[in-house]
Amino acid sequence: MAAAAGTAGGGIVPGQEGPVLGGPVIQIPDAAAVKRAVLDRLRRAITVGEMPPGSRLRQTQLAAALGVSRMPVRDAISDLVAEGLAVPASGGGAVVSALSQQDMHDVYAVRATLEVFVVRELAGAVGSEQIRQLRSICLRSKKLIANDQREALTALDKEFHWALYRATGNRFLESALTPMWAQVDRIMYQILQMQDYIYLAWDEHAAIVDAIEDQDPDAAGRLMQLHLHRAAERLIEEAG
Repeated sequence: MAAAAGTAGGGIVPGQEGPVLGGPVIQIPDAAAVKRAVLDRLRRAITVGEMPPGSRLRQTQLAAALGVSRMPVRDAISDLVAEGLAVPASGGGAVVSALSQQDMHDVYAVRATLEVFVVRELAGAVGSEQIRQLRSICLRSKKLIANDQREALTALDKEFHWALYRATGNRFLESALTPMWAQVDRIMYQILQMQDYIYLAWDEHAAIVDAIEDQDPDAAGRLMQLHLHRAAERLIEEAG
């Protein structure tokens, strides 16, 4: 994001720090599950920069590294192209796409529009169990920050935002947001390399939850807008 909270739409899986393609080979008997596993591994390799922009996605090499046939790799590469994580290459095949400053700006403009709507909705209707879930996610961030687990923090950030989406009960949000999160994962991983921003981001999450619990839609919307604007600003500044 459907997958469980924190891994909806594929992407980073908590606790999987370290080399991606050089990890264990995929040994799953079900063909559909193999394809999902291959796609997840390739997404993650792109997200953490193990396959940087411009890297050619070679089916034979990737299949050998992952211990699978070429077919699930071919299918996974097609999905990466559909998600914008890869682009067709001249002469055939595909390469990992680059993210321009305009791309980063556009992704966060869309996120801000949808997520301000989300928190304003929740500020008038969220339940106590949902508030507990959001606070629990914020609490878990402290241990990950202390241990400098950037990849797991990226997954937890995703879990926080998807918990907000799902708390609205609006099933169309997931279908609207899922395609974008492949890019958001990659952007968030870059943002969370900024040591000072880690603390700020989770303080902002906690303030958003406070405003939701206080049933203050104006404050919740304003805080979410600021949260996403600040993240986009920092990323574009670093990329420049």
